[in-house]
Amino acid sequence: MIAADCHPTRPRKHRGLCGACYERARRRQELERIPPIIPSCHPDRRHQARGLCKPCYGRTRDRRAGRLRQLYGLTREAFDAMVDAQGGRCRICGRNADLVVDHEHGSMLVRGLLCGTCNSALGLFGDDPVVIEAAARYLRAVVRTA
Repeated sequence: MIAADCHPTRPRKHRGLCGACYERARRRQELERIPPIIPSCHPDRRHQARGLCKPCYGRTRDRRAGRLRQLYGLTREAFDAMVDAQGGRCRICGRNADLVVDHEHGSMLVRGLLCGTCNSALGLFGDDPVVIEAAARYLRAVVRTA
């Protein structure tokens, strides 16, 4: 066995290096030959796809349109019409935010568009109006005593 220059206890593979060090050096050289792709949206972030960083790529219209159609049977035009009908605001809190589809979990029937916070809150309350009303009563009582 001819010993490697990098690790004398390992056999030499190529250019005086053991197998692991040679593969590491080879991969490093390959990566140096490929210029990094810089996202057009946020040059300080890593590239994900289509010239965008990961958060921006996740928000692309065509990806969202596919999910709207697949999950709720909504076209992008129907979704945009719903946004316009609501004035671009959440139906619960009225904030002007990115809107998401609120739906009945059993039937997938679309109920409306909400901000992510309100939609998550409904889900955490199990979409149960009785529990939501109890939470509202609790908050009103606590606010009066505080």
